[in-house]
Amino acid sequence: MSEFETTGLSITLFKPTITVNTATTPYSATWIPEGAYLGSYTAEVTSYQHTIQAVGGYESATFTLVCSLSDLENWVQQGLGLHVRVADAANIVVWEGFVDSLAVSVGSMALSLGPLTEIGNQVTAIYALEDTSVRPPTSGVRTRTATQEHLISETKYGLFPKVLAIGAATAAEAAYVRDLWCLENALPTTTKQIAMGMGAGEILLTFKCSGYYALLNYPYNQLPNTGTINLSTKIGAILTAAPNALFSVANSSINANALQVPAYEGDDQEGWSIIKDLVTHGDASSLYRYTCGVYADRRVVYTVVDWIITYHSRLFDPLQQVMDVNGNVIQPWATLAGKWLFTPDFMAGMDLGTNGPWGDIRCMFLESVTYTSPYSIQLQGGRADRVTQKLNQLGLGGI
Repeated sequence: MSEFETTGLSITLFKPTITVNTATTPYSATWIPEGAYLGSYTAEVTSYQHTIQAVGGYESATFTLVCSLSDLENWVQQGLGLHVRVADAANIVVWEGFVDSLAVSVGSMALSLGPLTEIGNQVTAIYALEDTSVRPPTSGVRTRTATQEHLISETKYGLFPKVLAIGAATAAEAAYVRDLWCLENALPTTTKQIAMGMGAGEILLTFKCSGYYALLNYPYNQLPNTGTINLSTKIGAILTAAPNALFSVANSSINANALQVPAYEGDDQEGWSIIKDLVTHGDASSLYRYTCGVYADRRVVYTVVDWIITYHSRLFDPLQQVMDVNGNVIQPWATLAGKWLFTPDFMAGMDLGTNGPWGDIRCMFLESVTYTSPYSIQLQGGRADRVTQKLNQLGLGGI
């Protein structure tokens, strides 16, 4: 029995169903992650690790399988983009995402494919129109080309919009660079190394996975919009506009936040970057800390951080376990970021005080939780900086 198998965890893989609508330009697509079931894996898993972030949710996961050469060849052809679901013995999801890249070790060869998130199959170029009819040539206004698409890539992997910034150019030059970039980057890259004389070892395949928040890294623009809207409404608009129909407000838990933010976006900034910036604003009245992440079933949770302590961890516990407030053990793979952890045997007997966990040295807000099978866990803490939140609201975050 492998170490991973002793945990009761299993890794289930699905081949997504991607339907591309070619009736519109740019094309639209619907990406259903849980398409064809490929199998569940436990005994074949030699290593597993995942990270959960307070801002991001299911952030990344990496696992390695021992497999046959024929299985390896199949994975290399169809592995990128697979839907990954990791569940415990009770079938409760502990991590979910998709295969972003693959690393292969077979004999003397090391091969890597991806990352999938770096491809671009709906490509637009932004350039400063160059006027060559005068001497010397001059650069004019910011101009956008039409979108160049790669249907083979879109059909296999879904839509990955990219915007290029290429500086001063003529319309023909900008279109040429756009088309060439799309041609060379519409499919995942492959790199290979061969080390002769090193001997033959096991056939190992490592899946490097990203959480679905990574598919919010698309250029988001709302050019017609003016004025301000509720911050939470803007987050919902970004989810709705994401390509591949992977997110929806109906499948999300977005805490209402009436802090007013500009509705307009016109600089091709990525959707997830905008959301992360909005999260730092807090709200108008309390300036409490907020978090936002993508969890099981691509459910986006945007919420305020409360004052409730969720976890305990004792300094002198020989097993170094995380427990709930009643002393029940929380399995390491089930520990979540975005929660408060309290160390009760440090400075024991001291009250939390009126500020609750925010100002108590024995409390830690979990920014990041990294679990490594079978039973290792690393917790990284942080704090809410209300001054920074207020500066971000005022557009002065760089000070």
